[in-house]
Amino acid sequence: MRRNATLLGLAALLFALGSAPAVAQSRTVTGTVTDATSGDPLPFVNVTIEGTTRGAATNVDGEYSIDVDGPGAVLVYRFLGYLETRETVGSRSVIDVGLEEDSDILDEVVVVGYGTQRRGDVTASVATIDIDDANQGLVTAPTDFLEGRVAGVNVIENSGEPGAAVSVQIRGGTSITASNEPLYVVDGIPISSDNVTPGGAGQVSSGPPRNPLTLINPNDIESVTVLKDASATAIYGSRGANGVILITTKDGGEGRVTVDYEGSTSFSTAASTYDVLTGEEYRQFVRDNAGVLGADGQSGDDILGGPDANLNINAFDTNFVDEIFRTGVSQSHNLSFGGGTPTTQYRASVSYLNNEGIVISEGQERVTARLNANNQLFDNRLRLGLNLTSALTDDDFVAANDVGGFEGGLFQNAIQFRPIAPVNDDSQLDGYYEIEGQRSFRNPVALANQIDETARTVRTLGNITAELDLVEGLTASLNVGGDRSVGTRRAYTPAQSPVGQEFATATTNGGSAYRRTLERTSATISTYLTWASQLGENTNYDLLGGYEYQEFNVSETSVQTTSFVTDFTQDNLLQSGTVAINGNNAGPGTFSYRADNLLASFFTRANVNYGDRYFLTGSLRYDGSSRFSEENRYALFPAISGAWRISAEPFFDGGTAVTDLRLRAGYGVVGNQAIGDYLFLPLLAANPANSAVIDGIIVPGYAPSQLANPDLQWEQKEEVTVGLDYRLLSDRFYGSVEFYRNTTNDLLLNVPVLADVVPTQVQNVGSLRNTGVDLALDALLFENDASSFTLGLTFNTNRNEVLDLGGATQLFTGNISGEGQSGGQSLLLTPGEEFPIFYGYEFTGEYNADGKPIFNDYEVVDVDGDPDTAPGPLDRELVGTTDSPGDDDRVKLGSPRPDFTYGVRLNAAFGDFGVRAFFRGEQGRELFNNTSLVYGTRSIAGNRNFLDLEYDPDEAVVETPTYSSRYVEDASFLRLDQLTFEYRLGQVLPQIRNARLFLTGNNLFVLTPYTGLDPEVNSPGASADGISSVGVDYLDRPRARTFTIGVNLGI
Repeated sequence: MRRNATLLGLAALLFALGSAPAVAQSRTVTGTVTDATSGDPLPFVNVTIEGTTRGAATNVDGEYSIDVDGPGAVLVYRFLGYLETRETVGSRSVIDVGLEEDSDILDEVVVVGYGTQRRGDVTASVATIDIDDANQGLVTAPTDFLEGRVAGVNVIENSGEPGAAVSVQIRGGTSITASNEPLYVVDGIPISSDNVTPGGAGQVSSGPPRNPLTLINPNDIESVTVLKDASATAIYGSRGANGVILITTKDGGEGRVTVDYEGSTSFSTAASTYDVLTGEEYRQFVRDNAGVLGADGQSGDDILGGPDANLNINAFDTNFVDEIFRTGVSQSHNLSFGGGTPTTQYRASVSYLNNEGIVISEGQERVTARLNANNQLFDNRLRLGLNLTSALTDDDFVAANDVGGFEGGLFQNAIQFRPIAPVNDDSQLDGYYEIEGQRSFRNPVALANQIDETARTVRTLGNITAELDLVEGLTASLNVGGDRSVGTRRAYTPAQSPVGQEFATATTNGGSAYRRTLERTSATISTYLTWASQLGENTNYDLLGGYEYQEFNVSETSVQTTSFVTDFTQDNLLQSGTVAINGNNAGPGTFSYRADNLLASFFTRANVNYGDRYFLTGSLRYDGSSRFSEENRYALFPAISGAWRISAEPFFDGGTAVTDLRLRAGYGVVGNQAIGDYLFLPLLAANPANSAVIDGIIVPGYAPSQLANPDLQWEQKEEVTVGLDYRLLSDRFYGSVEFYRNTTNDLLLNVPVLADVVPTQVQNVGSLRNTGVDLALDALLFENDASSFTLGLTFNTNRNEVLDLGGATQLFTGNISGEGQSGGQSLLLTPGEEFPIFYGYEFTGEYNADGKPIFNDYEVVDVDGDPDTAPGPLDRELVGTTDSPGDDDRVKLGSPRPDFTYGVRLNAAFGDFGVRAFFRGEQGRELFNNTSLVYGTRSIAGNRNFLDLEYDPDEAVVETPTYSSRYVEDASFLRLDQLTFEYRLGQVLPQIRNARLFLTGNNLFVLTPYTGLDPEVNSPGASADGISSVGVDYLDRPRARTFTIGVNLGI
């Protein structure tokens, strides 16, 4: 025991002696960190010992204290918005440091129309997207970057189908019938966002349009800038009414060749599916309600066996909704290499995407290639550039024509096909179970696998640029670009399939086929001069003036035939079809058209910066469009905006609390010409009813199809924006607050004219207003040498109002789909209300003794008391209830537009590990659940399945569904859109510059009271009379929930 104690004592003594030098050298260093220019103390500055994870932070007075081990220790001072500073301790115990501002924050270059500007000089509403943060998981198009990341930008997914187009709106819809889509500009060339893949034809196909921006590989994008207000977009004139999205692709850099690879595999499943009755639930329901579902004396088993007497009604329990969904496995590979010399740089890339859909038999496969090259000549006075990209896209479709009740629709059949039936039947020629002679509903698995529909689209986009410095400050620029696409879509329905048998004749086996080709070409020439100079010591200015010419051509050809002798040739021998058809199964089966339009423009812009305190920008664009008559072909679009940097004034002393503060305001006028071609001309169309027989010869007749309208002109939008940009606490917090109001005048609407000749004509009537607030905030909440935590917020509230409809008090859209719903419309446009509102009967939630629903009963009242003004569609007064409502009982049921939208980004880094999370939400919007209205009907249970909804016990089983507030639901939501875990391996081998592993989940959950599949959908087919529809949910595909695992390597 004593020996052990002695050994412990000796060990303690040796340890103390060995550590004595370290103790003698260790000491505390204190000091104060200030702004080197103003001398103000800087709080929250990170002070770390280089090479260690030890550190401290300054207090509110800029003071710090840190223990160091010796004179060789190096202290590193880091603070957002300031240049990093290092100090070697030496013999000092007090080290005061003055940090220099990092001017690169305000000197950041932002892409704007026809050029770039310093971030600090921008006077309009311009937002940029963090590409590295947005490009996570299965991202297939640049539009995926926009959702929830820019305040005021709303993205609506019209379908969960791979490659389907989305709807993008900036600061509300500015038009009723013309397009509300923004203008996309890629490397300085405005491109068409029109569909480049032909739409479906016939009864078996339809579906949403394709996303034309899948041409651009997201991994090739350097930056995305969103021009939101008219003062920013007026430089684009008649194409800037809906905002402008500028996409700049990556260039090569000087130095050795670098190679980058990204590969990933994704697994996708339906985030939600339609809930239908199981086989046992269906059998029990029919047996329990046989008295009301069948004829007198029929038992439940009689009803169940009625459609097919050979079916064993107790043998099967099939969920046909589950049968059409699958786990989609997708692959993405991106390879790029670049490099260059001081005078020549290049970057080339190739990518492959195989996006397998969550529905059987559908998907998209795409190959893209890109080359960017730059060359500088004559001591960098002449700069040449080449940007070229091409994409080959193959699409596989399923029978998706669910509008109007056609039996070819996959999802309506998945809901309705009886769960007591099997999927397969070996006794049938095609191997699938079907009910002979039954056209109203089909085996959905057979529809998906038998109908072969594909598309191939080839699109090439390229431009050549040249910049020449003529004299100091004066630069001439030329940008010549072209955009060419050819899309072919084809389909074949086998003669031996049940749908194909519908086209059989006495001598043929049936079947149907079509081929459709769509070609689009555009050419652009932009040339302009830029002059940059100074006036005295404090005034900088630059002037821009130029000319742009664009030509657009489109042509389409479609051929459809039916009744084939054999399935062997499919659609490769259309002339073997014996009967020509169109989409309505009657009439000619050929169709073609061609259209051209031109746009010629002069534009100019001036920027003035006085003392880095006062900024002024003005622009003019003079557009001429062939879409209008010579009398109204040209229009002038002006804009002016200014900014005042309050924080640069001598009287302003924000210290470190307010680093930068700018007040800005802007006004601009922009146009919208996104309508069809030749609408100002009188047109004739062949009309067999007007044909005549003269001397035994049939002379074809023609009738007016369009009346002349030489007064047709652009819609014009005026916008006023006031904004405040701020940077707080030495740039730890920064963002903006913007208030805007835009008014669209001369709306392009279909107006009734001559009912017996041409019912409607497009005219400039009416006006629409949007008012709203955009908020953006980014914050560095925590940072040290090893970790950081950042937060990003966006918020928008937008209120639009129909001001005038050209004298009309109401217009309708939002077609109601389903059996028995023909002619019904769910959305109303009326002055004084939002565009649009849900309009229908108000369900009380109660039923009468017969189980019929009871609605509120209203009568028309003269609200304004003006005998010269007829009551409007909302001038109603509640008088009671009724079970037989009429037109006068319709009232406002809600709005499909949210009260506000928001996005939340959270990024955290812990050494080499990182976590990124992105949430999006909308509050205060409604959706019309058209699917529940039609397929929640229990009276069809005699031969069809239905949705498993909550039903009131007082509700009659046999009841015709009625559009009412019962089906207009709260669709507010909060969605976890993206969650990424990443690990950066760094330089794991000498040959590898960097390596990164990542796991991303997309659409992980959504919190919503909406009972449909997804609260963020829209059925484009619900549009009526050229008026866009929003907020109608009819048999839409569910969104996918996707998990992606991948790797990035840099060599």
